[in-house]
Amino acid sequence: MEIRLSKSQLDKFQDCPRCFWLGQRHKRRQPDMISSKGWKGVERGTGAHYEGHRKAKTTPENLIGQVPAGAIPVQLDEAAMKALRYWGKGLAFKVGDVLVTTALDDMLQIPDGSQPKGSRYAVIDYKSKAKLTDEESTASMYQNQADVFDLACNVNDYPTDGTVYFDYWSPASVEGAEPPANAGDTGFTMQRWASQVIAIKADHARIKNLVLAAAACIEGKMPEPKLERSVITRGVNKGQDKVDGCAVCVYLLEREELLTALAA
Repeated sequence: MEIRLSKSQLDKFQDCPRCFWLGQRHKRRQPDMISSKGWKGVERGTGAHYEGHRKAKTTPENLIGQVPAGAIPVQLDEAAMKALRYWGKGLAFKVGDVLVTTALDDMLQIPDGSQPKGSRYAVIDYKSKAKLTDEESTASMYQNQADVFDLACNVNDYPTDGTVYFDYWSPASVEGAEPPANAGDTGFTMQRWASQVIAIKADHARIKNLVLAAAACIEGKMPEPKLERSVITRGVNKGQDKVDGCAVCVYLLEREELLTALAA
């Protein structure tokens, strides 16, 4: 049986092997969390910004001095870009029998005479954030993403130098921050957004090992939970069957217990 994984699923495996196993083996998924969708609007604006420069074959102004000279959005047509951004048609690679899929925001095309096509490539991912960040924070959150995306590029004839860029957009200044005069009046105008580009080096060996470890987890017995998560012991059979694990593990297992009890 072929195993198919994504960057997000590899993140879940690292967060808690038991939660990952329950999702993969028994389709017991983590519940959706409440989240802000404001970043979607920022992403749409950023995408339109890059599309304009793709057509003009120019470097986006916010990237000048933050990426290699001459870098422009990858020269692919609309259909190819749409496929690149969809996990079902995007760049993929295999580690053993495991298929790893991706959905990229964008790529840069960088002049490089050492490459057969005269260019090398680099993934650039759009992010939004409340304030400026740093390389350490970016690596702690997005190293898997950098590793997966960069390996996928190299396997699919988009050679890189191992660098992945994260383009963070954050509000820098506002003007006229007054109380709204009436409903629908925002009361202020956003004057400037800051673009901060953080470069992360990809590690192909690391991500291959992680993929194989995740596959072994799926094929094995239910693993222990991530130990640094808090331990909770309660449930339908409290005092009889003790379940140790992270809060999500307990929720998933107790939900199954409860549904079984209610059906009896």
